[in-house]
Amino acid sequence: MGVATGAIHKATREIIRRTRAFTNSGVERKAQALAGNLKASRIVIEDDKGYAKFTGADIGLAAELDRLTELAAAWKGAPQRTKSDKPFLRNVLRSQDLLDHPEIMTVAMDEQLFGAVTRYLGQVPWVVALQLWWTPPNQTAIRSQLYHYDHRDTRQAKIFINLNNVGENSGPLHFLPASSSLKVDRIVGYSQDEYTDEQVERCCAADEVVKTVGPPGAGYIVDTARCLHYGSRGNSEDRLVLMICFARANCVDKGSGCDVLDPVRQTLIEKLYAADPARAFALAAR
Repeated sequence: MGVATGAIHKATREIIRRTRAFTNSGVERKAQALAGNLKASRIVIEDDKGYAKFTGADIGLAAELDRLTELAAAWKGAPQRTKSDKPFLRNVLRSQDLLDHPEIMTVAMDEQLFGAVTRYLGQVPWVVALQLWWTPPNQTAIRSQLYHYDHRDTRQAKIFINLNNVGENSGPLHFLPASSSLKVDRIVGYSQDEYTDEQVERCCAADEVVKTVGPPGAGYIVDTARCLHYGSRGNSEDRLVLMICFARANCVDKGSGCDVLDPVRQTLIEKLYAADPARAFALAAR
């Protein structure tokens, strides 16, 4: 894809986003108003970087994170949980788990993480998806194992929390900060498909790539719509990661739904967030 074609695609997505925000302005205003009631987060996603790093101490949920680490280790060995159309990336989380293990939602909707995403997006976000990924050893390099952007929105945020020791051999998420990704856009062109390593390396130095290695509880918030990224590639060791995807209520692409969250969204609101309008709004079906 050329630079001109890529620019057209990018501009088109921005037009779609602005049109939806205008035609559904009531939801947009509510999302922005609710944001004003949240406490400021210690975690800040700088706009030029498009990401923020955090540790378990930044979240302050040691017991909950320890429990998630235990659950993840047990679930990766359950055959009924490991079926996937991506053999290199398997979601082992189920809807009932969110009701049986409230610590999952406690972590996913933590005030520091939720506050950081809200500030970055300029409004209380919509929780698009919640998954617990197990990456088994593999030697493939296909699909999301290649550099790409996510296209849920022109600006979105994914939280990745390590639930085991993720090292260089665990297939960690690799990504370029937003400023570095822009260099690829200008030279190669913005694409809604994958990029080769050679295309990226032509534009950026190796030390610009961020790797999400770290102990259990450590993690990153990444705008995967603005930061080129790939993960789960060529690992010889397991990786376990809790992933929470946030977008704006009037996002470009609502997608086909989340099979983990969708069946229990309303139940979670009633059980956990009846007195919390911001989180209730974030979880509500769109």
